[in-house]
Amino acid sequence: MRLVANGTESADLIIRKAMVLAVHTGESLPLDIVIAGRHIAAVTPVGRFEATETVDAQGLHAVPNFIDTHIHIEYTMLTPGELARLIVPKGTTTLLADPNCIANVLGARGMDLVASTGAPLRILQQISPEVPRLPAMELGGAVVPSEETISRLRRPNAVSLGEGNPFNLSLDSAQKQFEALSAGKRITGHTARLSDEPLWAYLAGGVGDDHNAFNTAEVLDRLRLGAAITVMSGSMNDNCPAVFADVAALGLGLNHVCFCADDKHVEDLAHQGHIDHHVRQAVRAGVAPEMAIRMATLNAAMHFRLDHAIGSITPSRLADFMLIGDLADPHPRAVYVEGELVAVDGEAMLTNDDEMPDWSRRTMHLAPGFSADSFALRAASETAWVQAVEMYDGYFKRAFHAELTVVDGVVQTDTERDVLKVAIVDRHGDDRHGFRTRFRPATQCDRGDDELREPEPRARRHDRRRYRPRSARRCGDRRWLRRCCRRAGAGDVPAADCRHHERPAMGDRAAAIGRRQRGGDRPRLHDRLTVHDHGVHRSRRRSGPRPHRAGPDRCGDAVVRGRTAHCTAGPGVLSMPFARP
Repeated sequence: MRLVANGTESADLIIRKAMVLAVHTGESLPLDIVIAGRHIAAVTPVGRFEATETVDAQGLHAVPNFIDTHIHIEYTMLTPGELARLIVPKGTTTLLADPNCIANVLGARGMDLVASTGAPLRILQQISPEVPRLPAMELGGAVVPSEETISRLRRPNAVSLGEGNPFNLSLDSAQKQFEALSAGKRITGHTARLSDEPLWAYLAGGVGDDHNAFNTAEVLDRLRLGAAITVMSGSMNDNCPAVFADVAALGLGLNHVCFCADDKHVEDLAHQGHIDHHVRQAVRAGVAPEMAIRMATLNAAMHFRLDHAIGSITPSRLADFMLIGDLADPHPRAVYVEGELVAVDGEAMLTNDDEMPDWSRRTMHLAPGFSADSFALRAASETAWVQAVEMYDGYFKRAFHAELTVVDGVVQTDTERDVLKVAIVDRHGDDRHGFRTRFRPATQCDRGDDELREPEPRARRHDRRRYRPRSARRCGDRRWLRRCCRRAGAGDVPAADCRHHERPAMGDRAAAIGRRQRGGDRPRLHDRLTVHDHGVHRSRRRSGPRPHRAGPDRCGDAVVRGRTAHCTAGPGVLSMPFARP
């Protein structure tokens, strides 16, 4: 390569007269790209060298290929080879992929299954830190021991420790973070839009980036703390418009912003685009096209310490680049990977020869006795309170409660309020999970008892195995809740309806789900401070009463009657019911 660069030997390929984007400076200059084998040997003035093959790119821009900084390949519903056929013609040729979903089903060999492809798509792994995600609260299809996770961090294809539970401050989590940093790898973040102490504690473990920042204020908060931002645009949300709502405010922070799809299905990738969609969205919001492309290339490579190999059209880097007609609207005319032409005018010039082994198939195993009746939510009263989940700002979730009608003993959905039913079905067989629901009739909330008591639980093996019913506990600080209730008005007030606390109207994806609780469902106190992520809840810590302690045996369940608040234990959440007035 050096002999080609000094003119001693001929190049294998030269792309002539392209307007080459120098992503380090933001300039577009008419240059020749001189390629030797898989690498760029030199970027020279036009006509300086000769080569075995030349391509006339006059009138086109040459830019580096795009990098997706966080994706779950499994969520695309495609195998790696078929995913390459779809996204390589759109200009994305490097994926930083967290295989936590397939690992939860197939374990370590599932992680290996999606770690590579024979197609021209480079896959670097973000090693999933916890499989299953919440070992104390769920039983997945497989377990990846901590020792296996740590050993994988040392592999050449490992680029970072994958996204971890932002509320996990355990020694095991710290050990994995230490091993990642010791191996020179980044720690991928998932902050769940935390702020203040919980956010600071999460970043203190060495987390280097976040793809959950939703708006300019959250982006600035993290950038000031030294965390890069990987702006997410998936099937459930597109953060680009909100993140770039005030481009001027981001200032130099744009140099630490890059892009990721995270969770994006095949139909959205096909019709909307991949990282090329991010670039177009950023440009529409006011980001300069040169900076938008830098975010999709050099910024990503620099943050994950890959810029010595990819991310720019410069000497010694791999010859990964594309030719496009418009920097602001990238639709590649030609895509090159390691010096080879792999896509032309949106069509992939590749074959997918990847084989899927038999053990990767037929992984859905329903529990015995599973039937249509399993989906019924049953109640003995005319109405029932159900725990529900509201989608907001894309894929973020928060809890609320709804009172629904019961017909013939079955809880009904409410399409007028957009409260729909969601069923989560265990795919791993036997009766470890199964679909089962419990909820609490609304009439129980109107009792005059001084203490809310649990109804008699129905005996089930899986309840005995996973949850041990405990007697109800009272909330330890009633004065705080009474004060809030006085502002909301007298009477029996379900906590989620307290007007003193802001809670936007239900979104178009609100869904009612039956809660599996020790002793049934009760309206739960949650407000906008409570963060919901992967089944774990935590709120910001403020002055005044402390939130309930963490752990699978405490929660913030409560119901307000007049000026008195009662609290009961439930399965493993951490919540602070109200902000201090």
